Amino acid sequence: MFTITPPDEIIQKLREDYYKLTGKWVNPSDVESFLIDLIAYNRTQLEGKVNYYRKQNFLRYASGEALDLLGEWLGVIRLPPQPAKTTVRFTFETPHPQIMIDENVKLVAKDNKTIFKPAETVIVPADVETFDVVYECETAGTIGNGFIAGDINQLVSPIAYILKAENITVSTGGTQAEDDEHFRERIRLAPWRFNTAGSRKGYIFWAMTADSSIIDVNAYSDPATPGEVFVIVLTKDLPVPQTVLDKVEQILSEEDVRPLTDLVHVNAVTEVPFDVEVELTLLPDYVPMASQILEEANKRVDEFISETRSKIGKAINPDKLIYKLMDIKGVFKVNVISPVYTEINKDEVGVGSVVGVRVG
Repeated sequence: MFTITPPDEIIQKLREDYYKLTGKWVNPSDVESFLIDLIAYNRTQLEGKVNYYRKQNFLRYASGEALDLLGEWLGVIRLPPQPAKTTVRFTFETPHPQIMIDENVKLVAKDNKTIFKPAETVIVPADVETFDVVYECETAGTIGNGFIAGDINQLVSPIAYILKAENITVSTGGTQAEDDEHFRERIRLAPWRFNTAGSRKGYIFWAMTADSSIIDVNAYSDPATPGEVFVIVLTKDLPVPQTVLDKVEQILSEEDVRPLTDLVHVNAVTEVPFDVEVELTLLPDYVPMASQILEEANKRVDEFISETRSKIGKAINPDKLIYKLMDIKGVFKVNVISPVYTEINKDEVGVGSVVGVRVG
């Protein structure tokens, strides 16, 4: 269905057609040979483009705008980027009248380029000494994340009665626009939402719409407590931010989402730490290449850790690590000192750290 004709076959067919029309067989030195090669090249390029755009009609292959259009069929819209938020504490001269903190009262972070503004306009009562306001980054995305307390403290322009303003919490919650893979998975789950969140996949769909930083969700019910549903959330960053859990809980509490008989508990995934320590034995001819092999081995170890950390309830399986490392050219034997095989519960995720990867 998506095959591309090999260039050699196209060239051969063109040569045969030319012979049938002219009675002349084209030699490699003839100018017609160059034209045939050029036509074959353009034909191959055209077939490649046709196949690419044909594949964009299928969820498995679609990307970008094509994926957005597929999502529209099921009413699923790509999650937009979200700004980072933090709490800013204002210190005022006293006495003072009521003061309005609006979008004109902006703060600049210590990098002198990231600007924060109030998430909403608030009125500060008269004569208070301090007042806390939720601020958000003017630019949506991850650019506003990670400013620790005191990093956001420069008023863009002086405001009467304000002595000092600085953030008292770390700025978090900023996310990029939903990536294709995350969006694709939500589209795949979308049919389950038509029965509200009564099914397991229905709960997973609605939970994943809360924030694009969510990479996995598990939902289950304990037979001993019918009607209680536990929704476990895993995000790109750990521990899972409370703001994300609040978003999930809000979405799952909507009247047209949650069945009336369900009592829903939204919890962060529990981290199960494990160490990775590996010793490699190399074939004699490859010992001089130990540094390059170790570099590749470290990449494979990082892949193993990332794959384990990306799925709730995924077992910590050293056999998969051995498989990855044995695939490196020159590796004769892999001795995994840690981890050992460990089952992970349905509300847990394995979070690995590298102790050492060495040649024995």
